[in-house]
Amino acid sequence: MECTIREFDLTLIRGLRSTDIAVHERCVRRVFYEDLETLLRSIQCSLFKGSIEYDDLVNELYLFLSRNNWKILDSFQGRGGARLSTWLSHVVWRYFMHAYKRESRMIYQEDHSKMDKQVYAISADEMRIDIEKTLSQMENKRYVLVIRLLIIEGHKAEDVAAMMNTTIQNIYNLKHRAIGQFLKIYNS
Repeated sequence: MECTIREFDLTLIRGLRSTDIAVHERCVRRVFYEDLETLLRSIQCSLFKGSIEYDDLVNELYLFLSRNNWKILDSFQGRGGARLSTWLSHVVWRYFMHAYKRESRMIYQEDHSKMDKQVYAISADEMRIDIEKTLSQMENKRYVLVIRLLIIEGHKAEDVAAMMNTTIQNIYNLKHRAIGQFLKIYNS
C-alpha cells in the first residue's frame, strides 16, 4: 500500500510544530477552523448537545493533539493517498467518542447569569443507548460492523480488514462513509 504524504499535508504538520508563531497560527487556523470545522460543529451539536462552546472544543482537541510536540501526527502516513484532514477527522471522532464514553463529567457550560460553571453529567448508559439506537437505524450493516470493530471495540484497521476479507484502504473508505452516515442519522 502506498504511503506517500502530500506536500501540503507535510507543510501543515511542519507548521503545527513550528516555533514561528505566525506560521503556527496559520496552520492551527487552517486545521481547526477550516478543515475540521464541520466535524467539530457536528460533534458539538450531536455528542455534546451544544453544551460546550466551539472554541472550548477546539482547545480540548488542541491540547490532545499538541502533546509531546504533536507526536500523534507521526502516525499519519498518507496511506492510500489519504489526506491529513481525513485522517485527523477519524482521530478527532475517536478521541471525543472515547472521552465522552470514559468521562461521566466532562462538559462545562458557562452559566451566564451567575458566571460560574456547571458540570453536565452524561451517563455511559445514556450514551450507549443513543449509539445503539443510531446504529440500529443504519441501513448498511457493513458500516455498522466497521464502526463497532474500529471505533467501539478499538480493533486495528489491519485486523478488521482481515476479518472482513477486504483491503485496509477499503476499511478506511468504509469507516469514512460509515461515520458520515452515523452522524447524519444521529443529527436528524
